Amino acid sequence: MLLAFSESSLRYDAKHSKKSVTGICGIDKTFWADELKENGIKVNSLKSCEYVLNYYLEQNSGNKKAALRGYKGVNKDKKVGGVVETILQKEKELKGGAK
Repeated sequence: MLLAFSESSLRYDAKHSKKSVTGICGIDKTFWADELKENGIKVNSLKSCEYVLNYYLEQNSGNKKAALRGYKGVNKDKKVGGVVETILQKEKELKGGAK
């Protein structure tokens, strides 16, 4: 949910800077549309967020920070790196680990 919030403020009609990126989870249709469709998942759905994040978690041996950076398309972009850190911190707070 935090990832979707970081992508769209939980808005299904969110506009993204890259034209091929769409929806609540900021999914790049160019790369993911066919695979999501094959798996019965709508591109503009929370389920797509889960599916794509799980892909990156698998690719990064469960390393959540690396998976989020892959999902967000980070390439040493400080803003994206900051978003990843914020997501991880908020998740920790929600689980009661930090205040």
